[in-house]
Amino acid sequence: MLSKNMTPAETAAFLRVALQTLAKWRVSGEGPPYQKFGRRVVYSLEDLQAWAANRRRRSTSTPPLTSSTPTLLVNGAASGRR
Repeated sequence: MLSKNMTPAETAAFLRVALQTLAKWRVSGEGPPYQKFGRRVVYSLEDLQAWAANRRRRSTSTPPLTSSTPTLLVNGAASGRR
């Protein structure tokens, strides 16, 4: 089954960001993964959902909640805190 590919305009609407923000993210590398076919840029819906999920945070002062975030050890056991 083919995955759903979205245009930059559809992606910007999905993420609720400006189209220009999405373009800046492509240049800086901080945005979601994308593919290019010639001059055409497309985003996979699955990639967008995974990228958005990896940006979840519990507060503005903590890093994103990802599987690569180290877990604090308290007395040799993992605490639930990050």
